[in-house]
Amino acid sequence: MPDRDIFNEHAEPGWARPLRWLYGDAEPADVGRLCLKALRRTLKTGGGLPAGQAIGGLLEKCSRGVLEDVDALKQIHRICAKHLGYANAHLAVRTAERIVQEITDGMVTTDFGDRFGVGFCEELLRHHLAKKAPLFLRESKSVGDLSALNARISECLTEIGPGLEQIARQLAVDPTARALKLPPSSRRRVRKTTAELLNQPL
Repeated sequence: MPDRDIFNEHAEPGWARPLRWLYGDAEPADVGRLCLKALRRTLKTGGGLPAGQAIGGLLEKCSRGVLEDVDALKQIHRICAKHLGYANAHLAVRTAERIVQEITDGMVTTDFGDRFGVGFCEELLRHHLAKKAPLFLRESKSVGDLSALNARISECLTEIGPGLEQIARQLAVDPTARALKLPPSSRRRVRKTTAELLNQPL
């Protein structure tokens, strides 16, 4: 009889397989493709990223000096609280705060709407992949600690960077994510691992 699968028991809908592969020894590119599929599902069921372009507009004003950093972030806080659920609002604000810091450091100059969309997707992925990390790390034979997990997540994000950009561009046109499509790079079938095959019900 298969061992108890803690990922199926504790992961949110759509995230069990990406998590199982992340905490296993799968290649980052394969984990990344599964993450894009889970991200698409989460965005579609969660209502997408409403007001993402409005937030991008505020960030642009901030970059041009039309709006002070503090005032821009206050308005972004209000927009996120109005249009996003609690967890997503927190991630969106954190994304905006990081971009404001990048503007201050001279690291971002254009495409603020897309940059915000990509940053939010990255935060959402990290949130789902690192959530309940202590529980999953106890079961992992390949990922030793939180530092190793964060490094592995960063590898996966690097692999799917272009895919995240494509999703962000779609969200700019379709903020509700109703018609959100997977990037072509993530559509290739990912074969089941030996462990998954052995744990399939007979």
